[in-house]
Amino acid sequence: RHVRLYAGHGEFRPLSSLTTQAEWVQVFGGQELFLEECAMEPRIERHRQGWRYNVVLDARVAVRNGPSFEAESIGELLGGESVLINERVTGPDDTITWLRLKDSEGWVHNIDSQGETLMI
Repeated sequence: RHVRLYAGHGEFRPLSSLTTQAEWVQVFGGQELFLEECAMEPRIERHRQGWRYNVVLDARVAVRNGPSFEAESIGELLGGESVLINERVTGPDDTITWLRLKDSEGWVHNIDSQGETLMI
């Protein structure tokens, strides 16, 4: 379920209509900003200094505007690149962990849809 954030036009929805016992995550798609509802709360870890991750050789990882495959791709990391991650988000019953890049706005995932490791 997605909710379009108010951009200064159209009707308002009361905040109470958006609040449930779930986690809401910002997701960017095209030129739009959405909130994506997680039916069950994800596991979120944060580290101020960051964790060091490396892209597996011969791999390419899309950098996205949010922790979702629905989010717009804004760049790419290539095999051998090393990055600092300051947030890890894993959905319940999910094997993919979304990693927030510390030095820029963007998210990458640690494994691909076939279960192959992309980031270590």
